[in-house]
Amino acid sequence: MKRYICPVCRSAIQDLPRSGLSVKAHLQIFLITGVLVGSIYLGMGPWSAAKAVLAYLPIWTIAEWVHWLRIREAARCRTCDFDPLLYRRDRKAARRRVEIKMQGLSEELQQRIHREITRIQDQRTASNAVPRTPEKSPLL
Repeated sequence: MKRYICPVCRSAIQDLPRSGLSVKAHLQIFLITGVLVGSIYLGMGPWSAAKAVLAYLPIWTIAEWVHWLRIREAARCRTCDFDPLLYRRDRKAARRRVEIKMQGLSEELQQRIHREITRIQDQRTASNAVPRTPEKSPLL
């Protein structure tokens, strides 16, 4: 699981799922295929059941596709609609998508996002600043 911060609005993005299917998912696909083969064996005979073993591949493909959709949805920022996977493929389309989302937001939410961004930038500037030695007060 990877965590990251949205580069546009600096809000935290939830943990991302693993990039591939887990062993548990493969076992579930195997069980679904087994049930399918068993039902075909009982209904049509052993030769059709032997061919039904190949059903593992399309079921696996569908499971991978659904898993990819979940990863894509989890990677997208909920605040500004930034999609890092789309950004890697087409930067202009990702920028248009964020601009469309930001235009649709209320003025109050845009101001809140802007305040949050400036607060984070001010914190970074303050942490990167060189500490100065305190000057003596003229009153002392």
